[in-house]
Amino acid sequence: MARHERQPRIKKRVPVRFGTSELSHGGFLRDISSNGLGIATASVFVPGTALRVQIMLPDGDVAVVEGHVTWGKRAPPGLQAMVASVGMGLSLTRADEKYFLFLQKMMDGTRTKSA
Repeated sequence: MARHERQPRIKKRVPVRFGTSELSHGGFLRDISSNGLGIATASVFVPGTALRVQIMLPDGDVAVVEGHVTWGKRAPPGLQAMVASVGMGLSLTRADEKYFLFLQKMMDGTRTKSA
């Protein structure tokens, strides 16, 4: 399997719905990039699982991405709030135009804040 260069991640908390067929699980984006994203969730899938994710964008629109779980970290229910990295990472195999427009908007905002 070819290694992908890790793209810069932008931290953003946005609600998501995801699953292998039905979007029956929920969580929040932790970070996004052009080739992957992190999801904070208690519903962690094993690495290699193909997922479909709906991202509820701040403007009320919805972006859809698909990818494979690259890592997952679970914690016992009583400790989930105390473990910062509970969730999973997804390597994207497909993303719609809305996702890339959202990513560009976030990147432009990051550049503006640091300038």
